[in-house]
Amino acid sequence: MSQRAFRLAIRATRLRPRTFRFATQFRPASTRNARLFATLPGSGADHQTRTPQEMINSVPVIEVDGDIAICDGGDPHLGHPVEYIQLNKVDPTQPSICGYCGLRFVRKPHH
Repeated sequence: MSQRAFRLAIRATRLRPRTFRFATQFRPASTRNARLFATLPGSGADHQTRTPQEMINSVPVIEVDGDIAICDGGDPHLGHPVEYIQLNKVDPTQPSICGYCGLRFVRKPHH
């Protein structure tokens, strides 16, 4: 290949319009998540009547013997990383909250 042909080939590749790969192409907003919403069970307007905070508050506070609670989300395969929660606070009746799942822990009263 001559030097002139090489330069023309380089120039042609620079002028070629660049295209997105299929995964990054944009689709109209009306069809973007249509399959996702169609497969969710109970995805109607009355799907959820309680807020996430109300759902977390419906779980009772967990009483723990000792000063440290260990939370992993309940399931080692589907939970979250292990979190060690300090329970010896100024007000021991106030629950300590897990930062990942929102479970509340309190130290058992010693009688």
